[in-house]
Amino acid sequence: MSLPADRAPEIIQVISWNDYGESHHIAPVLGAEPGSQAWTANLSHEAFRLMVRYFANRWRSDSVPEVDSRLIVWAWYRTHPASANASNDPVGRPAHAEWVSLLYNLIYPMLKGPQAVDQINLLILVPASMTCSSVTVKNGGRVNVKPLYPGRANSIMVPFIPGSVSFEIPKPDGKIWVGQGVPINERPNLYNFNMWGGSWGY
Repeated sequence: MSLPADRAPEIIQVISWNDYGESHHIAPVLGAEPGSQAWTANLSHEAFRLMVRYFANRWRSDSVPEVDSRLIVWAWYRTHPASANASNDPVGRPAHAEWVSLLYNLIYPMLKGPQAVDQINLLILVPASMTCSSVTVKNGGRVNVKPLYPGRANSIMVPFIPGSVSFEIPKPDGKIWVGQGVPINERPNLYNFNMWGGSWGY
């Protein structure tokens, strides 16, 4: 989205580069953690670090950068539903866990209800030279097909259900690009509202 010069911010700051304790870091988890292993283990945020580079270049150049010759997919989502009941969490359900729903409904008012809370999010960069026309997101036995448009960043949101997560993108030569995410667990042992992020380049 473009803003007129009189409304555009003069600076955009990326914070929480390595704030693992708050679960909103964008750097890989390296070195000692401040007791946050319980909610960062196996939940990579690598996708966010790579997305920052793309959007930083967009901001600096004041234009949409040309998508290079590779197709790039970034995905992120939580690994259990917001309404899940953890079976063995000594701490208990996080205070204000329902704020997840309130926040989503503020950001995406057109997506009211549970589907606005539990989402698989994808950002797919498709080079202008590629003829990819769609992505198929498979999740827990459900199949969602979404259109893709060459030469731009395609933002995809799909309501999730417990089960496996994967996507398929038909290649121009008839073969298929495939990506596998981490499963979504309906009955977690512990509550964890952190998210997992994946990155693929083809």
